Amino acid sequence: MERIPLPMPRFDRRPLALALLALLVPAPAAADTKAVYQSAAGKESLTFAVKGPMVRWEAPEFTKDKRYALYDGSRGKMILVDDGRKEIMEMDPETMRRQREQMQAQVGPMMEQLREQMKNMPPEQRRRFEQSMGAMMPQAGGAPAITFTTKAVGSGRVNGIPCQRLSVLRNGKAEHELCVATRADAKIPADDYATMLKMFDTMQAMASAVASASMPMTADLKGVPVEMKSHADGTVHTLKSISTDSLPASAFALPPYQKTTFGGLPGMR
Repeated sequence: MERIPLPMPRFDRRPLALALLALLVPAPAAADTKAVYQSAAGKESLTFAVKGPMVRWEAPEFTKDKRYALYDGSRGKMILVDDGRKEIMEMDPETMRRQREQMQAQVGPMMEQLREQMKNMPPEQRRRFEQSMGAMMPQAGGAPAITFTTKAVGSGRVNGIPCQRLSVLRNGKAEHELCVATRADAKIPADDYATMLKMFDTMQAMASAVASASMPMTADLKGVPVEMKSHADGTVHTLKSISTDSLPASAFALPPYQKTTFGGLPGMR
């Protein structure tokens, strides 16, 4: 009996080949971000770099003293690093609140005496004194009477990047002016931008905890600041460049230094 060969099914091998090729080709690494700002005089004034959940801040006045700041988005903490003294100080909103309460408990009796003396001051002198004391003055209920808001004041363009001008107000008074670009216009990777937003939220909460407006990004900020102006001292930081090249992980590693508390590092006393 003659054996008749059965027809073999025909398979399209192209999808299989593409699947194997996808397994062999490594996935692209997540891009890092480094932004460099300059002063009105054209000198480098501020640098921040993002890698995964970490942010590193550097400024000339800190670098010369071998200091810099890290933000750990996985823990929601700001870390001040002092390479010269081999010390680190970790901060978060709750830590700042507790430190402020301890400080007020220590100086409370003295501040109450000052309040009594202020009653005899002329109104304008009393107002200036209260402003100079700031967060040291105890508030009713023990909580800082402070709010941060933003107000749109126009649009602009910095180094070719379109941005919206915002006034940052502390209790209704303008403290800073920012020009904020969208993530897409600033060409910052989405993951790095998400880390930046977490840091801004942490900074806002920390500033509210200590009634401080020393940082211009302590409002409900959504975007990338390409220019920052301080009304207090007139300083200006303008974006000079943004890079998405890979950055070394060692620059974001927390060194095994001795931990200190708020007020322990130079410039924080």
